[in-house]
Amino acid sequence: MYIYIVEQDEREKEHICEVVAHMHPQVTWYDRGKPFLEDCENLPRGLIILDTCLPDLDGMALLHKLKSDCDNGHEIILLSGPCSVSDAVHAMKEGAINFFEKPFRQAEMVDAVKEARDKLTQAPSFQLDDHDLMALAQLTPRELSVLKVSSNGRSAKSVAHSLGLSVRTIEMHRSNIIKKLDAQNFAGALVLAAKAF
Repeated sequence: MYIYIVEQDEREKEHICEVVAHMHPQVTWYDRGKPFLEDCENLPRGLIILDTCLPDLDGMALLHKLKSDCDNGHEIILLSGPCSVSDAVHAMKEGAINFFEKPFRQAEMVDAVKEARDKLTQAPSFQLDDHDLMALAQLTPRELSVLKVSSNGRSAKSVAHSLGLSVRTIEMHRSNIIKKLDAQNFAGALVLAAKAF
């Protein structure tokens, strides 16, 4: 299992490593957000343990960028200082599987890492062929976001609310997605999304 710790505090990083050591993960440490963001797309699928307080990037903004611009199927756990319930809810909406205030409880972190490991080891039900991959590569990051959020059959209005866009903008993106994926309709595009996501 690959774990990527994005945390500026080396002592905190060492603590996380101690907590997960019995799982024998391959750990890579980044003390800044930007270098990780640059590497993310080329890293093997794994678990990102991300601190919201980084010296070069806001952790929540980085979370959003990871899910919209370089989502390789990584699972993400967020760490934060004192925070509100709304912060945690926002993190989960952005795709984090868990959110912990520091200092975190070791048992809870272990459970969260095990949950991530289970998700990461699940084999995908479908495989994409070269044609599918080429079609998906044509989509912009925003179109990919629209497709991902729509993949569970949500309405244009619901997707618009989630992404902070207008319904008309979502419908425009969906129209572009249909054309680029050469689908008969948006339902056809969702079939491809089910394979990809």
